[in-house]
Amino acid sequence: MKTFRTLVILGAIWGFQSVSQARAATLEISYTSLERIIVKRVMTEGGRHYMEGDASNTCRYSFIQEPRVDAVGDRLRITVLYAGRAGKEIAGKCVGPGDNFDLQVSGVPVFVEGEMYLSELKVKAPDTVYFKLVSSFVESALKKELRFPVTQALDRAAAEVTAIGNGKLSWESVQVDSITVGETSVTLSFDFGLSLRP
Repeated sequence: MKTFRTLVILGAIWGFQSVSQARAATLEISYTSLERIIVKRVMTEGGRHYMEGDASNTCRYSFIQEPRVDAVGDRLRITVLYAGRAGKEIAGKCVGPGDNFDLQVSGVPVFVEGEMYLSELKVKAPDTVYFKLVSSFVESALKKELRFPVTQALDRAAAEVTAIGNGKLSWESVQVDSITVGETSVTLSFDFGLSLRP
């Protein structure tokens, strides 16, 4: 991300005019950065993301925490610690199944409407009675939550340039041409229109 910000700031120093300029660039996001993004955007409840219940629930809840990101071929893989219980209070006691285990979610990263998300989603977990009960719910929840706001990051970079006082920087368009999954990072190659106005 620092490399991209440098590119934008240099563009401002070079003096782009008030017409749109066609540019091409790459944005490399390390897996450790993706882990931080997931924690900041998704796991906002004490480092957890509750898919059911909250911290006050001890009998019926479902949450994930501690994301780790890596790659398997052309797929991004996110491993989280999952914990849940599908219980019911009966005579003051919680009755019902519960479990905790490592849950793996993998998918092919794609870019749609300003966000990178995982298509062809696959969820891998231990073959337990409990997970069979909740698997469809968990998969649906993860598909909704695991999205990365790429254009928001670009807008923040543009705002930084605008703040230094050389003019107002804005994006005319952003078109992602390819997403490459590497050993330690994912790289987006894209074209964009850039406008710097007084």
